[in-house]
Amino acid sequence: MKNLQSQKPDITDDAATIGRDLQRFFLINTERHYQLLRKLVIEENPGRTEDAWITSEVVRALVVNIAKSEPVVREIQDFLGQPE
Repeated sequence: MKNLQSQKPDITDDAATIGRDLQRFFLINTERHYQLLRKLVIEENPGRTEDAWITSEVVRALVVNIAKSEPVVREIQDFLGQPE
């Protein structure tokens, strides 16, 4: 998979290609973000070792972060002409 951050823009890319590349970028960054949040949750709560609780805390933090990034998501949707 290409590193999307170092990739030069290709003016021949259509919206579907751009959308697919953005989706890959978000999936990669979400996985990285998930792992960082999981580590933080475990470090901040050393007495809590239940996987279900840790996962729910990480998902909660991810949702909060996604909600904070809503303007960015809307800009991308508008660019791609995608409905909410």
